[in-house]
Amino acid sequence: MVRRALVSDVDHILDIATVFNDEHGLPSIDETRARATLLNLIETGVVFCNEVGAIVGMTYTDPFRSRTLLLEIGWYAKGGNMTGLRLLKSFMNEAKQLDVDAIVLSTLSNSDYRIGKLLERKGFVASETSYNLELRRT
Repeated sequence: MVRRALVSDVDHILDIATVFNDEHGLPSIDETRARATLLNLIETGVVFCNEVGAIVGMTYTDPFRSRTLLLEIGWYAKGGNMTGLRLLKSFMNEAKQLDVDAIVLSTLSNSDYRIGKLLERKGFVASETSYNLELRRT
C-alpha cells in the first residue's frame, strides 16, 4: 500500500535510495545531507512510500515562465509488483491536488525502456536529455 511518507520513514527511504544508488553505480550518498533533505521534503514536498519503494519530489516555480512544476527527485521500487506504477499514480494525483502546471520526471539512460513507454502511456513526453561529466568521483 502506497502512503504519504512520515518522518519515521526517513531511514527506510534512505535504504531504498542506497539500493538504487548501488545498483546503478552512482556516486556515494552523503547520508547526513540525504537525511536532512528527506526530512525537509517529507514536511514541505511530496513523498510517498511503501515497503519496497518511494517517490520523492518538490514543487518549484519555473524561473523563466509562469508555471509551477512538481519535480521528481527520486523514484524507485524494487521488484515487478506494480509498486512503481502505484507510486507514480500517487505522485500524479498529488500534482493535481497541488494544481501544478506540469510534472517533471527523469530516468537514467540505462533504465529499462519499458519505463519510458509507461510514462508515454501516462501522457508524459520526453523533453530533454541530460549529460553528466564527473569531475570528481566520490
